[in-house]
Amino acid sequence: MERVGLANGHFHASDADGATVLDGTGEIADHETALRLLLDSIARHPSGTRLAAVGHRVVHGGLECDCPAIVNTVLEARLRKLIPLAPLRQPHNLAGIAAVRTARPGLPQVASFDTAFRHTLPRLATLTSLPRELYDSGVRRYGFHGLSYEYVAHALRP
Repeated sequence: MERVGLANGHFHASDADGATVLDGTGEIADHETALRLLLDSIARHPSGTRLAAVGHRVVHGGLECDCPAIVNTVLEARLRKLIPLAPLRQPHNLAGIAAVRTARPGLPQVASFDTAFRHTLPRLATLTSLPRELYDSGVRRYGFHGLSYEYVAHALRP
């Protein structure tokens, strides 16, 4: 789903064999509409495949999230507090979680965090370019796109 909330949205989904299941353009009003469209197309797929869970890429997990986590109300509240650290992405990540909860309330959700990839940075690297008082208050340097870097690093291993 691309351009959610805009008149010229695009949606495309393929099944495991590469066959197009959903493809089109038009307005995708909000995250709930986007997820409903996707979940309904999966439910109608002739394979009869049922979702076991939904995974979400979440840009910022904070200090406590160094690996994927089951989404619950405590985690969501913690992620909401991190919106000021990723204001262009975090609200959309949380909107996707809320949309799945609305559309399929009993479906488990898992969040994977871009910041988790950088949890093992040496202490000096987490301090680089930050005023010490910010670091002492809990802010640290992460870098982002960690899930992409992790995939590439894994794919390039001999």
